[in-house]
Amino acid sequence: MAYAATKSNRVYFTIGGKLQTDVDFKRQIEVRFGNHFEDAWKESIAIVRQYPKDVLLSQHRFYSEVYRPRRDELASKWTESSQ
Repeated sequence: MAYAATKSNRVYFTIGGKLQTDVDFKRQIEVRFGNHFEDAWKESIAIVRQYPKDVLLSQHRFYSEVYRPRRDELASKWTESSQ
């Protein structure tokens, strides 16, 4: 379950109780991928689409079945690509 808050009719995710704006996302996430963010995002979406909704809506199942099995492989792949 993601933590979110609404401000000015927009939904923002929160980390540590702080709203994460588009600027925060770009600074903290996008820049890590260099020019490969769009490709990494598309790959992530393709992976997520392979799973049924009940897996995606379960924090435990998402972590154990989707995220954890690919985390290290994808991190390594996209870190190498962005350097």
